[in-house]
Amino acid sequence: MVILTEQIEIPASHEKMEAWIANFEEEFVKWSLYHIECNLYNGNYQVGNKIRFREIVMGLDYDVTGTITECEQDEIHCRIVFRSDKKTAFITFEGKKTKQDVIFLTPRLSA
Repeated sequence: MVILTEQIEIPASHEKMEAWIANFEEEFVKWSLYHIECNLYNGNYQVGNKIRFREIVMGLDYDVTGTITECEQDEIHCRIVFRSDKKTAFITFEGKKTKQDVIFLTPRLSA
């Protein structure tokens, strides 16, 4: 298994992180020039729902459809895990509240 991990700290309020998650389909493509498309086929990001991403990963056009396998959200943490339909990759979106701001971890891709 290969695990690609990229992490950045984004100084933002918890409210901004919640708004990002609430508008996930729109915000995903605004977040990076490498994020081309995002489709929530069931209209939200609950466990069992289908989702499609198209993004550039390490120079490759990555177009994948799959299912959300984990979705946790509370006042200090959020985590959404997506498994590809081919069961060859997991993508994890995670944010954690700190004393001052929120640390939002960019997607981790495990394949």
